[in-house]
Amino acid sequence: EWTGAQRALAAAVALLPASALAGALVAVGRVCREYGVGRLFSDRVLRAYRQLGVALVAMTVLHWLQPTLLGLALALTLPPGQRFVTVGVSSETLLLILLTALVFLLGSVMRVAQRVQSENAEIV
Repeated sequence: EWTGAQRALAAAVALLPASALAGALVAVGRVCREYGVGRLFSDRVLRAYRQLGVALVAMTVLHWLQPTLLGLALALTLPPGQRFVTVGVSSETLLLILLTALVFLLGSVMRVAQRVQSENAEIV
């Protein structure tokens, strides 16, 4: 039987990736606001892409650790000698890694585009 503390711990572990997702959504909102006013290559856009990448890294790590932490929370109810630890990698985790890499790649492309835009502004 689970105690209230174990239930609260399991719920907190289940919400960890969602907290990182909230940070990613805030970063996407910042990018969209900058795009909406026509600042496609501003420093704010680059910072927001960086924040998005960091949030996706956090979400990927937390998504990967979540089953392990949840297994540990469940194992606390078992007597010594019967406790266990689970570790796994799913296709969702691999997809998050790919998405995170793409965001960092897009951020570096945006940095180059910002340099080109500033060089073009100096010429004109």
